[in-house]
Amino acid sequence: MRIRRLQATDLDSFVELIHRNWDEVLGNFHSAEIVALFRKQMNVPALREQLLSRVLYVAEVDETFVATGALADFHVQRKRKHCISNLFVRPDLQGRGPGALLVAHPLASARRRGIATLHVPSSRVAISFYRRCGFVVDAKQPDARLEMTWMRRAVSDASALSHE
Repeated sequence: MRIRRLQATDLDSFVELIHRNWDEVLGNFHSAEIVALFRKQMNVPALREQLLSRVLYVAEVDETFVATGALADFHVQRKRKHCISNLFVRPDLQGRGPGALLVAHPLASARRRGIATLHVPSSRVAISFYRRCGFVVDAKQPDARLEMTWMRRAVSDASALSHE
């Protein structure tokens, strides 16, 4: 598996993989309203804009996307909040390791940049996955209405990432 930065020419495939996750997996755990909201927000123009403020990654095998992810800075009340976002694994490969490998990539990047803590807005189905990757649930949950659970992890934490 190869992990690389997303290119503008990859945007259609990136969106397709994310929509496939909402349709095949996340729709079983989230309300129809939330699925529709996130599907609507995730489109090529929105991702093109994210290319300016996030480091977007794709994991591929034989030039086929198997996972996506990003390292982002979500400013919250004028404070930096470095996050892993847009982490999606092709439904038929979930539980086989691409997600853990893709978490390790922005984690290493954050470590090189001197970032102390990484956050992640987790879907309901991914909470246990992120726990295995060393994340814990935040005390404050500002996006509960969006059916997301915020989690965090110390970047310097030496605990190994487990595979999905």
